Amino acid sequence: AMSSASGKAKGKQPMAPVEDEEFKPTAELDDETSLLEEEGLPQEDTGAEISSLEEEANLPIEEVIRRMRERAEAEGEYDDDDEEEEEGEFTD
Repeated sequence: AMSSASGKAKGKQPMAPVEDEEFKPTAELDDETSLLEEEGLPQEDTGAEISSLEEEANLPIEEVIRRMRERAEAEGEYDDDDEEEEEGEFTD
């Protein structure tokens, strides 16, 4: 059994390195059908969206944290005990 395994190994030739072929671009037309579909949809009020985003960008950090807590509490993820323990560690 050993002689047949060594015979297979001797029979293999080292693989020659495969050379990368040069990139040949294909002449494809841009498919803008999805873009046209999107443009055809009724557009939301972009002015209202922009002002809403600007309003959020100018919020004080305390308000951002408060909103994040409210959202987490609504989803049942926020645990107020963790923060109290951390505060206790620093006051000792």
